[in-house]
Amino acid sequence: MKYQEKVALATKLIDKKDFILAKTNFNRIYPFTTENIASYINHFDLKDKSLLTVGSSGDQVFNAVLNGCKDITVLDKSPFTKEYFYLKKTALMSLELHDYVKLLSLYNCPSPGDINEESFNYDSIEEVLSNLIYEDLDSYNFWNSLFNKKDINEVREKLFIRDENNTNTLLRSNNYLSSYEKYSELQEKIEDIKPTFLIQDIRSPILNRSFDNIFLSNIFDFIKRRDALMILNEVLPYLNEEGKILIYYLYSITLDGNIPSVDEVYDPNQVIRYVPHSSYLIPIPSIEARNIKQRDGVLVYKKEK
Repeated sequence: MKYQEKVALATKLIDKKDFILAKTNFNRIYPFTTENIASYINHFDLKDKSLLTVGSSGDQVFNAVLNGCKDITVLDKSPFTKEYFYLKKTALMSLELHDYVKLLSLYNCPSPGDINEESFNYDSIEEVLSNLIYEDLDSYNFWNSLFNKKDINEVREKLFIRDENNTNTLLRSNNYLSSYEKYSELQEKIEDIKPTFLIQDIRSPILNRSFDNIFLSNIFDFIKRRDALMILNEVLPYLNEEGKILIYYLYSITLDGNIPSVDEVYDPNQVIRYVPHSSYLIPIPSIEARNIKQRDGVLVYKKEK
């Protein structure tokens, strides 16, 4: 899809001219991860390894690069995944940590409900765009054309999913945002990183290579139970020996690692029935961190020789 077509699609989403299109969140952008990536990423060997990951926020990529991963393929249904990655990467390379978070996050800390009035502020966007033209021309053309058509604040409000944590949580759940040292380290490591982008449905991926690690995030929250086994059958042949799949990121499990029953269609217990028997659950601190008894978890499969 050419950038002009993506601009037209984004404009439709913002204007809500196509009801079906506007209702489908898969077309929109996650500004930041909603996972506690910092608590699970060290369970995967990423240094000089290959990674296939979903996630239109780009945070899986940034955290993986910080851990030494250079060979990254991003598969996501959102048509704007590549454009947002390069906008975010350029912002990271152009701005200090405080200004980067201020530009891209919607909510101020410490109050989760406070709106960040500096989000997508014009001066910072202009600075980022002036550098983006050298980083990725298609991404520059997309954002520059879109901002010429639509108000910047309207783009931030309507093209992005509103499922977003406050900045305190963002700093805690992303290693690259946890300190100025880590942020500076990523600035150096990511300069030459250019992931491969596949705008596809994970239920029918077209892949031509295998990977050491595969991150599926929490996509099982959004699919029917019968699709879980199909997706695993699709991606398992592309996992290298001794490679790992993050099958499922689970929100709010109990302290002992048991998974509570939720809506019948998206019941994690039902999903687990379809995954390989050697899969295991890693309890991690909850992304919300409101209750010491509350945990999130990642369901992981390792492919043995």
